[in-house]
Amino acid sequence: MRNLRVPRWLDYAGRAFRYLITAAVFLFIAAVPLAQALEFRELPYMWVADIKILQSLSSPTMLLLFALAFVLSMLFGAVWCRWLCPLGGLYSLFGLASPCAVTRDASTCIDCGACSEKCHAFVDVRHAGTVRDTECDGCMDCVRVCPVQGCLEGRAFGAVRISPWAWAVLVVGTWLGIYLIARLAGQWDTTIPDEVFRQVINSGILEQQTPGGL
Repeated sequence: MRNLRVPRWLDYAGRAFRYLITAAVFLFIAAVPLAQALEFRELPYMWVADIKILQSLSSPTMLLLFALAFVLSMLFGAVWCRWLCPLGGLYSLFGLASPCAVTRDASTCIDCGACSEKCHAFVDVRHAGTVRDTECDGCMDCVRVCPVQGCLEGRAFGAVRISPWAWAVLVVGTWLGIYLIARLAGQWDTTIPDEVFRQVINSGILEQQTPGGL
């Protein structure tokens, strides 16, 4: 199903709102002293924080919001990522600085518009030389539907060709690399032994260790 396009002014307003949320979240995080943030990690509350988050997400209110987000996303595309998500705002800004981008060869383009029509993020690939758009997530759908061989290609530094499958491998490999580096640096491990964590879950301490039953 083709997503419906909202008026351009509404889309710009929604994306601007996302950047306001992004700025507010990361300014708040930056205002927390490093020592205080590290101490917070050692509080008993952190033993069960993830579990409490999962519990809150399964509440009737949250399930209703998820259902609403699902319906809106089916109609208008990635509503959460495009207009509300703080990480979406951060990733979009970093994406502009990425050495990898989809490039279009204007000399071979037949101006069929298939690329722009296929783009789920509503990027105007058809009129771009190099796609530098905050909403481009590198899905490569535009490259796959282009009827002219070599007209649209993923490239690194504007020169090295990247096939669609290699692009996906690069994305997954980058995140796995970050994870491995964090593990080797000792920054991706809990200080709570597994057996203690199991005791916390099974002993009924879940409600006792969270302020106000949050």
